[in-house]
Amino acid sequence: MKIYLIAALFLGALVVAHSFEEDEKVELPEVPEQEEQSDEEVNTLPGTEEDTQESRDEEVEDEQQDPEKRAFPKNVLSYYSCFQIKRRGYCGHLFLRNLCAATCYRFHPNDPCRKYAVLNQLNRRQSRPRGNARPICDQKGFATRWYRFTGLAGRGMPTSAPPKNRCGTHAPGWMVGRYPAFGQTVTRKVCYHWGKNRCQWNNFIKVKNCVGYYVFYLRPTPVCHLRYCGNA
Repeated sequence: MKIYLIAALFLGALVVAHSFEEDEKVELPEVPEQEEQSDEEVNTLPGTEEDTQESRDEEVEDEQQDPEKRAFPKNVLSYYSCFQIKRRGYCGHLFLRNLCAATCYRFHPNDPCRKYAVLNQLNRRQSRPRGNARPICDQKGFATRWYRFTGLAGRGMPTSAPPKNRCGTHAPGWMVGRYPAFGQTVTRKVCYHWGKNRCQWNNFIKVKNCVGYYVFYLRPTPVCHLRYCGNA
């Protein structure tokens, strides 16, 4: 009897153990293997270093293009200049720009801002007394054309009357009125100071603002000895 009881218990234990093993078995879902990407697919993915570098290269190329692509005739040369406040730098092909203002101006080959004669004599400056030197006159041999004051003479004409016997002459010439704005050309009167009259003689000239400097369309003086003064 005891033998049968022991055998029954043993068989029951085996059944329970087998059932427990069946419950413990958990079937995991199969995970599909990830396909390896080819080199071509990796290189064409957006956001990769190669793609970013290519975009940067395109941006640099665009920045190097002429900012003013216009259809100028091939036989017409165009010049560019900008008013100088601090310093100049290139802002594109045939461009000079002021780093404080991005506005550029175009000049044609025959523009007086590019074709002028220079007045740079030391004895032409308004601050220089004539002394005992022979007076000079801007009449005989003085051509009617565009001029630019530079160097020791100054950067333009004075806008107030210099004293007599300055600028290497008897009656110094000075400009009445203001200088023109950027790119403008204006007509101004030149007066010659002699005696007690600051405008004993006069004639008219043209003045153009070339964005950074001025040019003056001058003609021979009415009489001698008169001269156009520099503002230095």
